[in-house]
Amino acid sequence: MILDLKYAHTAVLDEGANDALFGPPDLSAFVPGELDQYDVIFFLNTTGHVFQGTDEAIHQQALRDFMEKRHGGFVGTHSATDTYDEDWQWYQDFVGSIYDGHVAQGTSGTARWKDGVVHPILTQAHVPNPWSRSEEWYKFRRDVGGLPDFTVLLLSRDAEYGVERPHAWVHEIPGAAACSMRLSATS
Repeated sequence: MILDLKYAHTAVLDEGANDALFGPPDLSAFVPGELDQYDVIFFLNTTGHVFQGTDEAIHQQALRDFMEKRHGGFVGTHSATDTYDEDWQWYQDFVGSIYDGHVAQGTSGTARWKDGVVHPILTQAHVPNPWSRSEEWYKFRRDVGGLPDFTVLLLSRDAEYGVERPHAWVHEIPGAAACSMRLSATS
């Protein structure tokens, strides 16, 4: 497996720094056919509109084609659910739910495997069950547990919000061998 960081902003930002200091992202792979060389697209801490400018619709369609026609994989962590939260319904449906706030950083809570769910993502990553930690626990606009083709992997409950809710899930794309996933752990 090769990890291609050409399109990533890899610099470590100081607290409060502006990502715009690093210039616009290189989106040259997000055009028809260019994503075919990849197996998985990874959105790590994306927020807002990751595809910008006059070619935004072309970049969006390239990702959609990669998922629906090429059946590529997608991993979205942390704020990937805070990406296209208003303007791109396909993405919102694809990731399952959109970020709706979070509790204070460092809030204690626990994630646990959903009853009856055993998945390679949990077992191969040796995800503790339960998994207690201090975190910036996310809240979401909708519960993906009732959506077709979604499997909730982890449920979480934190000291501030108090309600158990989906925390990590996979979206099995019909006809695809790959899956998409969203994890909100940050530390």
